[in-house]
Amino acid sequence: MAFLNWEDYVICVVTLVFSLGVGLFYSLRRSEKQKTTHEFIMGDGKMAVIPVAVSLMVTLISGITMFGVPAEVYMYGMQMFIGTTAIFFSNLLNMHLLLPAQKKLRITSVNQVTG
Repeated sequence: MAFLNWEDYVICVVTLVFSLGVGLFYSLRRSEKQKTTHEFIMGDGKMAVIPVAVSLMVTLISGITMFGVPAEVYMYGMQMFIGTTAIFFSNLLNMHLLLPAQKKLRITSVNQVTG
């Protein structure tokens, strides 16, 4: 059975610590100003692009993904590349079509009931 090298553990720990750091930084920095749930959950729409992008990346790329994708590619080949390419283009469509409509409607989810 193969074990991970120390570099692999360092990358996992750095990713988790960075994610935790972004959350703690924004929770401590704005804690006295955040009075509503919308301000807390959505950052009141004023958070910078980089912290939001890193937070989403770390959320989507979990530890299971970091360990599972290399094993999947090793076992079954590069089919993962096709899936990743499809996800990239679907995210572009989402970013340019769905998200502007949601922002204009002031909703956080397509499942949210307004009224």
